[in-house]
Amino acid sequence: MTPVPNAITLFQLQEFIRRVLALNLPDALWVEAEIAELKNSRGHLYLSMVQKDEKTDEPVATANAVIWQRNWQAIRRKLGDVLSQQIVQEGVQIRMKVRVDFHERYGMKLVVEDIDPTYTYGLLELQRQQILLRLQQEQLLQKNKLHPLSVVVQRIAVISAATGAGYQDFVQHLAQNPYSYAFSCHLFPAAVQGNQAAAEISEQLSQIQKRATDFDCTVIIRGGGSRLDLSAFDQYELCRAIAMHPIPVLTGIGHDVDESLADLTAQLALKTPTAVADFIIRRNLDFESVLLQAGQRFQLAAEQQTRHEQLLLEQIGAQLRHKIKEALLLHEQKLHLAEKTSIQLLRFRLEKAAAQLHELDMLGVQLHPRTTLERGYTLTFSEGVPLRSAHGPRPGDLLETVFADGKITSIVQSTNLEP
Repeated sequence: MTPVPNAITLFQLQEFIRRVLALNLPDALWVEAEIAELKNSRGHLYLSMVQKDEKTDEPVATANAVIWQRNWQAIRRKLGDVLSQQIVQEGVQIRMKVRVDFHERYGMKLVVEDIDPTYTYGLLELQRQQILLRLQQEQLLQKNKLHPLSVVVQRIAVISAATGAGYQDFVQHLAQNPYSYAFSCHLFPAAVQGNQAAAEISEQLSQIQKRATDFDCTVIIRGGGSRLDLSAFDQYELCRAIAMHPIPVLTGIGHDVDESLADLTAQLALKTPTAVADFIIRRNLDFESVLLQAGQRFQLAAEQQTRHEQLLLEQIGAQLRHKIKEALLLHEQKLHLAEKTSIQLLRFRLEKAAAQLHELDMLGVQLHPRTTLERGYTLTFSEGVPLRSAHGPRPGDLLETVFADGKITSIVQSTNLEP
């Protein structure tokens, strides 16, 4: 049996490690790592640091770190409250000046003495440029811009934090527009900063895509913040989700100077939520103005056409009245001529008839038995019947002979008839 070598206690081992570290790492070092977890206790910050494999994204090293209250106050004085809080947060890659501390009971920890903000911003910019190049190579920057934005925007899908001031400003600005335009805004709540922002916004874009026909556009808005807050909007997956979105995407993420990759990928990027609302209102106003101008042009054209037709009708009426007057005058002349001709013709006929009557009257006078009697002729009657032949009377008949100045009654003695 092999003899067991002399053992040492755990404390002796830990003490040995502490002396080795103190001997070999006497000075503070600059270390680069990502903040995995962050806790604040009594003004002290306790951090879990991690380094991940660039290909697999799996942790390859972890360590605990602490920023004592005294050091944290010094860092905040150096960086400012806003910048220091934006850099020292979960998910951010930082470069920190640390002193390695090892305690026999509590183990090893990194005591943070200082933080280099230029590293964090430089790293973010490098990642941003790499993602931008990838988006350009995959032709994703122009893809969402191919979807035409409606000339009238009223049905709006909004991705924002439900309690964010940016969302409240956006909705209020639309509701209080001076033109009384009606808008329908449907909120799809999501974090708009922090580690989960890109994933939550991408998920809500997927939800909106299922109801794409219900909306005219999708709006991604948030309140103001620092350049570091834009890191969520520089993530490749979010930019790809925006590029592949089936309806136009408008962004207003609260930055007057900086432009995120999400802004570049969206159809239209505006500086603030209020600016997005103003753009939508102006777009609807422009369409209404086009309609009003078209209506005015139509009304003007209708009025001009009406005046033209009215003048034409007046001309036709004048011509018609003139022609009617001419026709009436012509017919009046014809009637006058006909009347004159008729009178002359009637007079001629009357005169002719009068002449004929006179002739007939003269003939009647000449042919009247009295005229014949006055010329010496007589009329003989037998029993009241004029005798026209000598064969009629017989001897002994009573005859009455009429003269112009009287009558004679005679008796037939005899008749002498010619053979």
